[in-house]
Amino acid sequence: AGPMALFASAAAVFFDCVRWLRGGLGNIAWFFLFGILMVGSGMDDPRASAWRDPTGASVLVEDVRRVLIGTDPAAANRPKSLSMGVNFSERYRGLSLRTFTWPGMRWTPLQMATRLPWIALSALFVFAGALVFDRFSAAPRAQASSGSRSWWPRAAAPAPIAPRSVSVAGLTPARRGFAAFGVVRAEFALLLKGVSRWWVVGLLGLGVAQVAAPLQGVREVVLPLASFWPALVWSGMGHREQREAMDGVMFSCPRPVERLLPAAWLAGALLMLLAGAPALLRLGSAGDWLAVAGWLGGAAFVPALALCCGVWTAGGKLFEVLYLFLWYMGPMQRLPWLDYTGVTVPRPEPTWLLYGALTVSLASLAWIGRVRQARA
Repeated sequence: AGPMALFASAAAVFFDCVRWLRGGLGNIAWFFLFGILMVGSGMDDPRASAWRDPTGASVLVEDVRRVLIGTDPAAANRPKSLSMGVNFSERYRGLSLRTFTWPGMRWTPLQMATRLPWIALSALFVFAGALVFDRFSAAPRAQASSGSRSWWPRAAAPAPIAPRSVSVAGLTPARRGFAAFGVVRAEFALLLKGVSRWWVVGLLGLGVAQVAAPLQGVREVVLPLASFWPALVWSGMGHREQREAMDGVMFSCPRPVERLLPAAWLAGALLMLLAGAPALLRLGSAGDWLAVAGWLGGAAFVPALALCCGVWTAGGKLFEVLYLFLWYMGPMQRLPWLDYTGVTVPRPEPTWLLYGALTVSLASLAWIGRVRQARA
């Protein structure tokens, strides 16, 4: 396990040194990279080479199998397959079980050598990170006015501001009141602030696919992808005020929780509705109103989850990790209890109540956390 720990740590260092891998995109990339490594390792296949296994489990499994064959020679004739876990299959029930003693790993030089490439790869990751590491680098030296050298250039003196006389009569009167539509529109604009053109192109491409693909493919592939496309946008919800150091301003306005938090939730819900709008029209025209209702429920659940995670952790990593696993196991694997979109497979009736209760609970937790922040 040591080389695997070194590899994971080295990958974390490398990701933190590469600018575009430092944030949520790096979390998503590592999730799939680690999955590819696990699938390609062959750690549950005794026939696979131990050289390609980063975990080292195949070396242990082969040694356990060696002891097993020594205890029961008939095991050598069984297929070389392995299930890493506890097997509750019906076909194995009623069979008598025998235990055998495994005295522990008997390391050989060849087995130890299979771990060396992963140590070398870890060192390569750290070296590659060092090549692109650019933080904390000193700015060009600047000559200070006193004649001594300084590592940092001096900031230019601000230009003097000429005083102006302003008449109170010329000021525009401020209208009191709460424009809900304007606040939601502002929150939606802040939500999309800074997204790249390629993100917009990808969203438009998913919209075209929702129109052109067969309806079954839209339900099983396109809509799950559309539900994940804004994940990194949602991850900024709930902590934007702290991230931009504007919490002292935003939380001092009248009723900051009642005015701003529901608007932020509505903006996040509108984003998910926008991501699946073409498919919703097709599903509605086909009379599949349960799928439409499921997507509407998902549009309420996802921003509530993002707000709750953002408010209580002051960051987006918790949401990114939770949502990534939920999306992969739910819509992509079409597990009814984890499919928050409600479109890939028919939902059991208790699932509707479950996601409704989760949405209300997450929104309530976000409300409580924001009240604590405003009071502080």
